[in-house]
Amino acid sequence: MLSEIIRNRGMNEDFGTEWFPVQPDPFKGPEMKVSAVSLQISWKDVTGTPDGKIDVIASDDLVMESIGTTVNINSANNESDSEMLLLFPSFRFIKLKYTKNGITGGTMNAVIEYE
Repeated sequence: MLSEIIRNRGMNEDFGTEWFPVQPDPFKGPEMKVSAVSLQISWKDVTGTPDGKIDVIASDDLVMESIGTTVNINSANNESDSEMLLLFPSFRFIKLKYTKNGITGGTMNAVIEYE
C-alpha cells in the first residue's frame, strides 16, 4: 500500500511533515496491520544552489526525536534516480524536515510503502 507524504511541494521555503506511523502499536489493537518497508523521495526543477537537505526523523513517542538519516539535495533533478530508503523500523513514527539553504525553487514528492 503506497501512501503519499509530500506531493508537488514547493521547495522555496523550509517545511516539515506531520508524523507518520511506520509500525503497528501492539497495545492499541488491530487498526494498523502493516509496517512501512520503504520511503522514496524525489525532486525536480531545483533552482538556486542545490545544497538543501531532508532530515528523516524518527520517534517512539512523538516527543523525543532522533535524526535517522539526512538526504542531501545536490542536483536539480533526481526523478530518474530518486532516493530510496529501506525501512527496518525499530521505531514507531517518522517525519521529514526539509531545509532549503540556497535552493530558491523546485518541486518535491515523497511516498511511503506499507506491507
